[in-house]
Amino acid sequence: MEKIFNRHIMKGRDFYQKGVSNLSSERMTEAAYKLARGKIRNALIKQLKEKNLYHEPYSDMIERYMSLWDTTIALEYDIKERGVAVEGPTSIKKNDSVGMLVNVNKQMLSILDKLGLQATGIKNEGGVDV
Repeated sequence: MEKIFNRHIMKGRDFYQKGVSNLSSERMTEAAYKLARGKIRNALIKQLKEKNLYHEPYSDMIERYMSLWDTTIALEYDIKERGVAVEGPTSIKKNDSVGMLVNVNKQMLSILDKLGLQATGIKNEGGVDV
């Protein structure tokens, strides 16, 4: 399962870059993925430090948020590749990634809310919100 998930993370990086930069013909390098991820992480850490909250358990919650961010990239890639409906053995069924993405996004927003943080204002090099 982990191998499959890691493969989706790598492919999700490609999808993420395409969505952020609108350069559908270019692949996101691992360095670009790490840069975008690092910018988000650093912005959240900065907000925690400004509130004098950068210590356990709050710092761990940032890492959990980033893990969920990785998951959203993989889920978005899966939805992009397979669509919102997938063909099952006997019929077409909904792609479970759609519901999972909604739940992961809710959890991410919940973490930000509990920490009193916001994800706004984090931009990539192209000036697009990350």
